[in-house]
Amino acid sequence: MGLQRTVRNIKEKLKLAEISKADFNNLALMSYDIKELRTVEKYHQNDFYHNAYILKKYCGYDLKKPLACTTEHIGITLDSYIWELDVNDNIPLIVTMSNFRKDVISNKVNAPVYSIGPYIAYAESFLSKNKFKDYKNKLGKCLTVFPTHSTHWVDVSYDTEAFCKKIKEIKNAYNFDSVRICLYWKDIINGFNKIYQDNGFKCVSAGHIYDKNFLPRLKSIIELSDVTMSNAYGTHVAYSFCLNKPHFLFKQEYNHKIQKYEDQVKEIKKSAIQENKILFENLFCTYNEEITKEQKTFADRFFSIQNIKTKKELYEIFTLAENLKNEHNRK
Repeated sequence: MGLQRTVRNIKEKLKLAEISKADFNNLALMSYDIKELRTVEKYHQNDFYHNAYILKKYCGYDLKKPLACTTEHIGITLDSYIWELDVNDNIPLIVTMSNFRKDVISNKVNAPVYSIGPYIAYAESFLSKNKFKDYKNKLGKCLTVFPTHSTHWVDVSYDTEAFCKKIKEIKNAYNFDSVRICLYWKDIINGFNKIYQDNGFKCVSAGHIYDKNFLPRLKSIIELSDVTMSNAYGTHVAYSFCLNKPHFLFKQEYNHKIQKYEDQVKEIKKSAIQENKILFENLFCTYNEEITKEQKTFADRFFSIQNIKTKKELYEIFTLAENLKNEHNRK
């Protein structure tokens, strides 16, 4: 039994090494279902999408040392849901992305909360400058589409025919040379790539939630774009905005089939703030190739790019968390 486990671990490490080198076009490797999150983090959720690793690497914090704080991973949301693992009483400090989320969390905890802007700002691009130039020359004017996606325990469904029709309308109306559909790993497993490929679209993916190069790949995918598009709100909107890419929303209904943690999913849905959703839809449902003044005002609160920290500032936040943890342990 021990030998079998060792062999499995070796195979998994070899597969992860292969995945780490693969780019966003390799759908087979991008959709590989990594079974285990390998992280030094005490709060394991810190390293979903390897956020903690990316942040520590950026500011020079010891990569082998777990953060004393939590880094909220649920994205730049418009609702009031808080995952209890991110805010328990033993956590000395909480890091989040937006001013809106900072206010939501601060109303429920006593610990200090820091907004540091979109995490993608701290990631290095996956592509080298020369590779980026080669890709961009081939893509020309590029539209990148982010369909609403499934998760480990929730499968998404929507009218793919209507969505593909709208994508083609945008491509033709605004003279895009190329269209790429950026799919989540789970939706490649669920076969969504075949639907889009049958409609003549190229599919790409940033990889798995446990993949350390998820954010670097996503950064390059967005940087290669001239405009991004989606059929629902998500962190991809803020990440596009952070990288100065206009975003267009095709408003569309979608459904979730819950496989596990049904109560948690229902709690997330209950926390939705409708006026925030309506505001977003009104601001982004008109096609623009420039970010508008009204969108920038919205972004100040919900994306908070102005809060992006220097290396020194971010290092000091992590050091403060460590000091607060040590002070708590001495009591």
